[in-house]
Amino acid sequence: MLKHAQEITTVGSLTRSASRTVLRIGVSRSFGKRELARLLGEFHARHADVALDVRVGKCTQVEEWLRSGFVELGIGGLADRGFTVLPLLSDRMHVVLPVGHPLGTASAVHVRQLAGERLLMAGGDLEARLESFFQEHGVDPMVSLRVDDPVTLMTMTANGYGVSLLPGVALPSKAPRLRVLPLVPTLPCDQVLAMGRRATANAFTDEFVALVKGSLDRKELVMG
Repeated sequence: MLKHAQEITTVGSLTRSASRTVLRIGVSRSFGKRELARLLGEFHARHADVALDVRVGKCTQVEEWLRSGFVELGIGGLADRGFTVLPLLSDRMHVVLPVGHPLGTASAVHVRQLAGERLLMAGGDLEARLESFFQEHGVDPMVSLRVDDPVTLMTMTANGYGVSLLPGVALPSKAPRLRVLPLVPTLPCDQVLAMGRRATANAFTDEFVALVKGSLDRKELVMG
């Protein structure tokens, strides 16, 4: 069930016929899959009788799922639009470079240093924020690719096709072919757990929230 977080999309439909309780969670694509798998695995170990129905999408999709009641909980860089939220991680945007790139010798990369670089841009949730950020700082980005998949961006960056920008939570703990540096000025990408309008109708939402709070107290949630 936990092989890949993005594949955990049919658990609920496979088990509804058995009349098991289903907890529905929406997760943004940029949220760290390792952290997600760990949280889901720990919850499943405690509540094996509860089926987890996890849907992965853009933050805007997750927010709509919360509003419509399609999911009880949402995880990611969600805007506070009337939801009850629990802060998970204070995150920021990073510049991802191939090893040996000239910008990789510094301790950070200023947004103006990206002018003229071939950018592999994250689509979906991050695209509008990045475009606004570039405009604010007078940079006309040379975008050669837009794709809403962090793994594709990192793979192409490692292969020398350009430079990408990703939040820390989307980055792996080890990437020997990549050099990751903070982007300055800081562009926040904080992550939250949000409770939708149907959250109170499912007793196990409180159990999942308590599990997440415990992880926060033990400082087990980390970026990358």
